[in-house]
Amino acid sequence: MGTEPLSLPRIRVLRTGHDPLELQVLNPDLLRWDVTRGKHRWPTMKEAPHLWMTFIAWAAAVRTGATSDRWETFRDVTLEVATIDAPDPTSAEADQLYDLDADGEGSSDPFLEDPEPG
Repeated sequence: MGTEPLSLPRIRVLRTGHDPLELQVLNPDLLRWDVTRGKHRWPTMKEAPHLWMTFIAWAAAVRTGATSDRWETFRDVTLEVATIDAPDPTSAEADQLYDLDADGEGSSDPFLEDPEPG
């Protein structure tokens, strides 16, 4: 696995009666939006950006176990969903986020490295 930072957004979610959440949106969250939007005939992301952002926040929260709320409950108690700026790729925060070793290389876990060609 490479050490390239993800281009998908990191988000902060503020909800009534809950601690703030910081989540990394991943492809499965976007796919869940695509499938659900089509099934329910919801507007596109461009037509309803707040619906889209709240939904992908909910999908990320469910995927990570940060909430067990149903969509409707999560939607109704969410006060704000905002993107978080990605850290400077040379910072200590980025090292922790992207699991970089001291030499800037990726993890030494063989299951997380790219396979050898051949």
